[in-house]
Amino acid sequence: MLNGENQPVGTVLEAYIAQFSGKTPTTEQLFFIATNFSGEPRKVYDFLITNYKATERALKSDGLAGAGVDGILERSSKSFGNQIIKSKELSVQEKQSALNDLYGTMRAFLNQRADKKITDLQLLFYKSVNDSVSYKKTEQKYVKDYLLSEDKTSTIGREPIILDKNAPYPVLTIDSSTVNSWCMYYAVKLTQKSPDKNDKQLAKELVKKAERYEQSNYTESMKNIMQYNLGEEKKATKAQELLVKTMQEKTPADKLLASVEKALQQMKDGQKHINGFSKPMTPPKKH
Repeated sequence: MLNGENQPVGTVLEAYIAQFSGKTPTTEQLFFIATNFSGEPRKVYDFLITNYKATERALKSDGLAGAGVDGILERSSKSFGNQIIKSKELSVQEKQSALNDLYGTMRAFLNQRADKKITDLQLLFYKSVNDSVSYKKTEQKYVKDYLLSEDKTSTIGREPIILDKNAPYPVLTIDSSTVNSWCMYYAVKLTQKSPDKNDKQLAKELVKKAERYEQSNYTESMKNIMQYNLGEEKKATKAQELLVKTMQEKTPADKLLASVEKALQQMKDGQKHINGFSKPMTPPKKH
């Protein structure tokens, strides 16, 4: 491994790849650069992406190294995306252009996993520039593609960890509690501020999916909050009062009770756009 001797490794690698301008690096050189790359600087990242297919072949015999390099490239993509979004020097148009370029590089090595990573960055970007129209459209697409899509259920709230690129792709079992939490969180989130008909429909579909995987006090309370936000204040408040009473009588030690009581008080106070809340951490439930 490269030590860099009094210089950051990234600086040494950047100087090293300069010699390949107009030339094709060898397999050994690509292996050396890839296995010493730690995420910075951007020029080395771009170099590895430009030469990704060749780098992938160079690492073919070492599945652990290949997975490690992909992991670093993935984390770097997110980091560079966040840097662009938070930049005070770039205009909104320049940020969008820089992000579009980054999305192209992400697709080069993330393949089918790229779309979700890109959607995450798009949501951050639209929120940062107060583009509520694009944010809403992208959020609705996120819900349809990654929460309601049945073939994505096992990766809701998590994703497989690839330790060996030469090993079979990891298959996750469905964590019912996590599926329930994410679906209920977004059901409430979609109904908080000026929900349109698509928000309302998606929220109802999310509740149905959440209930399929877990029936709980958390589910009931979040469902009440969603209904309250949709304008059914009296019905939701009555249901929440009944839930609080039942919990106080049967499960007074439930860590969720304080949050359920708080939501009820907000309903009684006539608060608009009530937020959801997180359920206490519990061991995963396999479905």
